[in-house]
Amino acid sequence: MKKLIILLAVILLVIIVVIFSGKDSRTSVSETAVGIAWNCDSDDEIRLSDIADTVSLLPLETTKQSLIGEVSKLVSGKDAFYILDKNYMSGIFVFKSQTGQFVCRIGKVGNGPGEYNRIDDFSLDENQQVIYALCDKNKIITYTLSGDLVAEQTLPFFASAMEFWNETFYFVVNDKDNSNLIVTDKNLKVVSSYFPNSEYGNKQRVLVHPFQKTENGVYYRRFLDNNMYKINQKGELSLAYKIDLGANSFSLDEAKSLTLEEMKEKLKSSRCHIKYFTENSQYALIVFHDNNIPYLSVYDKREGTSKTSSLELPIDNFLGMEYVLPEYVSSNDEFIVVVAPEQANELASKVDMPHVSEDSNPVLYILHAKK
Repeated sequence: MKKLIILLAVILLVIIVVIFSGKDSRTSVSETAVGIAWNCDSDDEIRLSDIADTVSLLPLETTKQSLIGEVSKLVSGKDAFYILDKNYMSGIFVFKSQTGQFVCRIGKVGNGPGEYNRIDDFSLDENQQVIYALCDKNKIITYTLSGDLVAEQTLPFFASAMEFWNETFYFVVNDKDNSNLIVTDKNLKVVSSYFPNSEYGNKQRVLVHPFQKTENGVYYRRFLDNNMYKINQKGELSLAYKIDLGANSFSLDEAKSLTLEEMKEKLKSSRCHIKYFTENSQYALIVFHDNNIPYLSVYDKREGTSKTSSLELPIDNFLGMEYVLPEYVSSNDEFIVVVAPEQANELASKVDMPHVSEDSNPVLYILHAKK
């Protein structure tokens, strides 16, 4: 009798664990949101004046302490730009957003407390006045906005990208035995996970910017999935944009049956691979490839219409810059293009900007939002 009671108790405990584990670990996309239909199957004329009223160039101050090799990620705060250079200087560099003046560097390479070999990604939390940095793919280091160490936590998995919003972490994980999107609480306890990487086999690719944080959620996307998803603070995933690349499109469902070499050939001859996504309050932009040529598509959120054009065509009717990539958005709702110094000098005569040397920091081309 005693053994029976113990057995029943164990069974009840298992049932409770399963029930509550199911509640804490969501794995499916919410069906309550159907997503905005975004048709990219067109050949239109796009001009920067479609999405901006005016433009300006902002050189980033160049000193021995502020020199960066590339802009791996840019986040706009209330009065500063936070720029990650992960491949050359391996740090986060802070510049005043009005003047481009250098403020400080956050993060240091080393083996001591708060140090790392490489910063993979970061997220700005101005409410708590901290920065969360994903370092060496398996730890989160928290710094103040002036670069002082606050805390260091170890991840239970390896991640290539991260974002933080409303007390919740979001991670992209490329391990084939894990899910691509993992959501945790502030203590790194897994809340939910989505999209098993096993779907890709050996055909997975790491995206440049899989996340974009907004005031009311975090956008997420993955390789060859022609949808844009949005995650709320409960870790729930819903479809935000359903993107139609046209008759010659190529998606993950088709890639599953191909070998790696077959997929590479298909990528060269299809409309596919959404490489960039960014959005302000008025417009959403994506860059994808058509027969290896980059295309830009602009979705007008107020009108519910879209335009699509090759980036090889002249779209900059302000300064005449070639291959304009609005990669980031400022806190003032402005799209931001990162420009190399030598290219910026070609544009400088058209705006009030002095020439910069070729070994200077990049220049920010700011597209001021339409009113």
